[in-house]
Amino acid sequence: MTKTTKTSSAKTTAANPDAAATGDAKTIIMNAVENLHDTIAVPEAAREFVAQQAAKVQEHTEATREGVAEFNAQAEKSAVSFIASYTDFTKTLFDMTAANVRDSFAAMEKLAAAKSLPDALKLQSEFVRDNSKANFERFMQVSQTAGNAITHSTATAREAAAKAWSNASKAA
Repeated sequence: MTKTTKTSSAKTTAANPDAAATGDAKTIIMNAVENLHDTIAVPEAAREFVAQQAAKVQEHTEATREGVAEFNAQAEKSAVSFIASYTDFTKTLFDMTAANVRDSFAAMEKLAAAKSLPDALKLQSEFVRDNSKANFERFMQVSQTAGNAITHSTATAREAAAKAWSNASKAA
């Protein structure tokens, strides 16, 4: 295996043509690049251009960071609004179920106190009628609550998306 030595300048290679002939291509290219390295100057306009572009990128990065932070805040607001609407809806469903259970136990107590079959049938008929009417009203309330939840959540999400889009447009 042959050991090559690095020459420090092209002058050495030029002064010793045998070194150029015996040196490998890598050494020759490295010497040429080293000699050019010190003679190449970067124009002032190019340096200014790079500095300006770096400043613009930094500004855009900061604007993007602020936009993402605002987007996250709006997404959080939207999620909290949605969850609050959902909990209102489920609370209404639970209240409806609890009222049905109370009404059913009250009807069972009345049925247990009935002295005859006609009294029991009359009480059962009244329970079905009253419970159907109450359930209709409860379902209307649940529907209203669900509609309000959807309307509120949609409005909040739309508002959050508009703010996020506005911030994204400013960042760009």
